[in-house]
Amino acid sequence: MRQFGSSKVEPKNYLTHCWLTESRVLASSTDGHLILFENGEPKVDVVNTHGPSGLHRDAFVILPTSRGFICGCQAGVLTVYDKTDEASYRKAREYSLPEDQASDVTNMALTPNEETLLITVRSSQMYSIAIGAGEVKLDDVRFESFAQPFHASAITGMDTCVRKPLVVTCSADRSVRVWNYMDATSELIKYFPEESSSVAFHPSGLYILVGFADKLRLMNLLIDDIRPFREFPVRGCRECRFSNGGQYFAAVHGNVILVYNTWTFECLGTLKGHKGKCAACRGPKTTRDSCLQAWKEPYTSGTSGDAARI
Repeated sequence: MRQFGSSKVEPKNYLTHCWLTESRVLASSTDGHLILFENGEPKVDVVNTHGPSGLHRDAFVILPTSRGFICGCQAGVLTVYDKTDEASYRKAREYSLPEDQASDVTNMALTPNEETLLITVRSSQMYSIAIGAGEVKLDDVRFESFAQPFHASAITGMDTCVRKPLVVTCSADRSVRVWNYMDATSELIKYFPEESSSVAFHPSGLYILVGFADKLRLMNLLIDDIRPFREFPVRGCRECRFSNGGQYFAAVHGNVILVYNTWTFECLGTLKGHKGKCAACRGPKTTRDSCLQAWKEPYTSGTSGDAARI
């Protein structure tokens, strides 16, 4: 093994490379440069830019095509270069993911007819885009999810609906998603300004509870949106649960459990008794201090009611 093309090039941190022809290799570096080598000698060194401001974009993936090559870059940017003659290339067009979906490109694949490009990004999503759209305007070309959109980070809460084949999840990526497990599809996606830590599904499938750092929010599930309509002063709620009938819900704050009426929004009681933080809230309450605690109605504020410690 011998070094390739190092005699006339300053040392760089290379990210990726590919063969364009039997004698040409294209490499990208961390300073946004694209360097073309021919027979081991550097021939062309250009900066890979994007947008009107000419921002430098590091290329993590380079895919050769019959007309040139495509660079998959940071922040979901694609730059397409076409051959101008046997020895040079020019940037023909560029595409970018919407700002709220922007993530570094990690891999690319092209259909045999070079009409459709499939990409994967660092946020664990897959997208397709028609790059051989002929006379279609670039503004009309859009990225489409190749599969169901998934969470981009750890799932922090999950619950199932009793009467419908639905599951709701929340994640550290600040999104709440409703899934249909019969169709294996994602029905609703909503992004919030902050991360949520818990979620609960009302038995009817019409409402969800979502716990945020500042408040607990009750939300309507609409046809194309998830819309908050009531807030409760429960900070840092990491566990919440509706009762079997849906007329009550419980929200955990540290080692205290708050019980609310779903329809009147009244706080019915505060259940105390756990020494450590509650880890789950489902029928008998499970805690980190290895105890099970059960309360019976009526809920009495400030006490544990008819509590049975097991």
